[in-house]
Amino acid sequence: MKQASSRGEAIQLVTRELRNEILDGFLAPGERIGQAAVAERFGVSRLPVREALRALQNEGLVTIVPNAGARVVRLDATELDEIYWLRERLEPAAIAESVPLLTAEDLRAIREHAEEMERIAAAGDTAGWLAIDVDFHRTLLSRAPLPEVRRMIARLWNVARPYRLAYLQTSFPESLLIGHMEHRLLLDAAERGDPVDAERLLAIHIRRTRLALREHSELFDS
Repeated sequence: MKQASSRGEAIQLVTRELRNEILDGFLAPGERIGQAAVAERFGVSRLPVREALRALQNEGLVTIVPNAGARVVRLDATELDEIYWLRERLEPAAIAESVPLLTAEDLRAIREHAEEMERIAAAGDTAGWLAIDVDFHRTLLSRAPLPEVRRMIARLWNVARPYRLAYLQTSFPESLLIGHMEHRLLLDAAERGDPVDAERLLAIHIRRTRLALREHSELFDS
């Protein structure tokens, strides 16, 4: 792995790599993150590692306890409810603002993401599917003139992803059939430029996902 040449680059490198490892499940919920081991692995001092861990704590992915170190956040069913309560309110409002402003290029990208998710599901790539799913939803919301709301939503996606990964690892890809149909309906609403239909469909999509996850709450008390 290429080493960073400055402190700022080192912080960005460690933050990015640790984030990806958490989101893709290589670092498990509750797993301790040793600063010395991370610093050695990336060829940096402990200072960039500490800064990276603080950034990940702000993103809701890491917990730092004084004199105890850093750990990947544990999954918690109560937190899951709150995450999806927020998503159900923010994302439908954002898509209603975004859909009328989507460009032809945006729509092509959304269609490509939907098709790619279906191919990846057939191949059994859970982490890859989740990454493309975020791209699909991010592009749908990308034209909403609400930058702070979109930042909040992006944070919620990151915090929700370990829950979704834990669930999908027990039910992939069978559990995605309805989700793929909902994605196609969202694509259709976007292509028709219908913000009302897109808002309604996204609210249903998020709510159904929440209920599916909630049925497996035993997975989220790590």
